[in-house]
Amino acid sequence: MTFPLKIGFLGSGEIAVPVLDALMASPAITVAFVNTQPDRPSGRKNQLTPTPVGQYAAERGVPLFKENVNSDAFKNVLNDFQPETLLVIDFGQLLKSYVLNFPKLGCVNIHASILPKYRGASPIQSALVHNDLETGIGYMAMAAGLDTGDVYHTERLTITETMRAPELLHALGELAAHTVVDTLLKIADGTYTAIPQNHAVATHCGKIKREDGLLDWTLSASVLRGRCRGYHPWPGLWFVLDAPGKTVRLRLTQVALSDLPYTGGPGTLLAIDKKGVVVACGEGALCLERVVPEGRNEMSASDFVRGIGFCVGDVMKIKN
Repeated sequence: MTFPLKIGFLGSGEIAVPVLDALMASPAITVAFVNTQPDRPSGRKNQLTPTPVGQYAAERGVPLFKENVNSDAFKNVLNDFQPETLLVIDFGQLLKSYVLNFPKLGCVNIHASILPKYRGASPIQSALVHNDLETGIGYMAMAAGLDTGDVYHTERLTITETMRAPELLHALGELAAHTVVDTLLKIADGTYTAIPQNHAVATHCGKIKREDGLLDWTLSASVLRGRCRGYHPWPGLWFVLDAPGKTVRLRLTQVALSDLPYTGGPGTLLAIDKKGVVVACGEGALCLERVVPEGRNEMSASDFVRGIGFCVGDVMKIKN
């Protein structure tokens, strides 16, 4: 292996930015080019906005492309720069055989789970939704299947009680940034050998939809807490509250499990105090701490419930 190792970087989302920054800071790595998703409309004015990776690369003068990775235009990029490997993280496009086979060291993907768990589009959210205590990142030799390639190396991370999706994404990005240079060099010099995944125990996670966050009080408090953490900030854990004389679309942004004795049917208010609003669920009880009523700013759940006029014993009915 010769130094520096010349790579092409394929990434788009926020988790990829600290990884790219770490690669560019290393004398052992040359980032020959960056390819990211095209600019897309964003905000109220639908202004074309670059991806976080695209913005970072443009600010630092890295050769930047926004090509379909399987197009003839991208083939020209590969031929022009001749990268020894392609590093892929949160990119958003599947690579076909020509691209996968082009670099002499192959293509390496950083996947935000402990493979073969949570193959697919939403591994960070899925770890939280399922109340996992641990997750991590896997450095995978890319193959034609969806996250099915052999794994070179795995880094593990403890999921803390305060983590929601943005916090976990940040922590995993930092973990990848701290390990990416050493891992790529060990892959290149043969220290790490790719080990096949156990496909028989693989689990999958798809793209998140708005309706995934729809609240149902008949579910357990533990399930609802996981969904609140994993689906923050979008789509959120939400429902349409059927309140006296009005309906309010309400999103829960911060919740906790409560040890209050279970009394009353699902949706029954068990307590209202400074800590929050305790609601009976299908199993256990959930303390609502922070909420966002539609059209308003985030506020304490206690203030919201008192403003609606609810009392202990009332039911937070969900409008179908």
